[in-house]
Amino acid sequence: MILSPLQIPNFRRFWLGQTLLFCAEQFWLVALTWLVLQKTSSGLMLGIVLMAGTIPQVLFTLVGGAISDCTSPSRLVKLFAIVDTILAATITVLLVFDTVQINFLIVLSAIAGISDAFFEPALLAMLPRLVNKSLLSKANAWFESGEQITAIIAPALAGVAISILGLTTTFGFATVLFALGSLSICLVRLRKKTRERSTSPRQQLRTQIAQGLLYVWNNSELRNILLFVTFLSFAASGPLIVGCAELVRVRFEENAEVFGYLEAAAGVGALLGAVTASKMGSVSNPGKPLIFLAYVFGLGSIVLGFVNQEWLAYGVLGLMGFSDGMVDVIALTWLQKQTITQMQGRVMSLLIFADIALVPFSQGISGLLSEINLTVLFVVAGLTMLLTGIVNSLIQPTRSY
Repeated sequence: MILSPLQIPNFRRFWLGQTLLFCAEQFWLVALTWLVLQKTSSGLMLGIVLMAGTIPQVLFTLVGGAISDCTSPSRLVKLFAIVDTILAATITVLLVFDTVQINFLIVLSAIAGISDAFFEPALLAMLPRLVNKSLLSKANAWFESGEQITAIIAPALAGVAISILGLTTTFGFATVLFALGSLSICLVRLRKKTRERSTSPRQQLRTQIAQGLLYVWNNSELRNILLFVTFLSFAASGPLIVGCAELVRVRFEENAEVFGYLEAAAGVGALLGAVTASKMGSVSNPGKPLIFLAYVFGLGSIVLGFVNQEWLAYGVLGLMGFSDGMVDVIALTWLQKQTITQMQGRVMSLLIFADIALVPFSQGISGLLSEINLTVLFVVAGLTMLLTGIVNSLIQPTRSY
């Protein structure tokens, strides 16, 4: 009897591959953030570069989800993991020859966003095809834990690498990690029965996307959860990326190591949260945990607006990470169990779409507010998150939570 998903060779390769790829993405994010700030010293410009990556991801995520349902999600994951490797290698080469310009970073960030639009839905659609439903909760906990382990280790290592070895070497490390993760994913083989497709003619892409939207719209629980995720992500994403980078630049002496440690603190909390969620079992609906997340994020963001000590910032981000990791596992497992196999890719793409749809606006607004006043940025974000939680808790009795 299989007690752990890691006893399944294919899942073990999948987990190692996605963990290495997540680690590479953390190196990429920390290094790219620091590279932009080093070149421009502008939170607004950082917001623009991040928006350049997020907007294409928003535009193509539903397409990526639909394609992952009408072809092998494994192939998409492998293809776009290789694309990410090439992008990291490109920035490394540009740094070696000292030819990096902001417009290059904007273009590369946009390509990375397109890659993520196909990679992430396919990755999430691939996971349920590797294990039985009885192991799905544990598999998601391992999936989330792999992401959070890298969120602990990689940002801190990236910060140290930037401080000691420089940005060129740090992007070089990211390239190697992307390559190793891609290799591990390429060794994963889906079971034959999960690769079989219906003998009916392939439907047009627009029809596939429309079916996914209709499937979610007709399920009130799915619809309400995705709407909640959309507004919560809008309030949190920009301030927690742009805001934390500016927090280090303005209050912590532009120390790249501190920025890495802040990201790592959130990762430690998220890992503990994911482990806690794996012990809780399934829930009937993740509505209440999401409301809890909104309250924790809201209060944490407000506190960050007044933080002047590193240890306090670590503690706040750790608590926020704990709630995020716990709710991620609960919500993802619930969505996967609610969704039929033929719709996994499209529903996962809609989850990602909900998570990123308003992120470009969040990043742009955060960049502008950070130029005005950092405390205002965090307080406005915190109040918005608290309001999101309050509104959802008030209308909760009318829903099927």
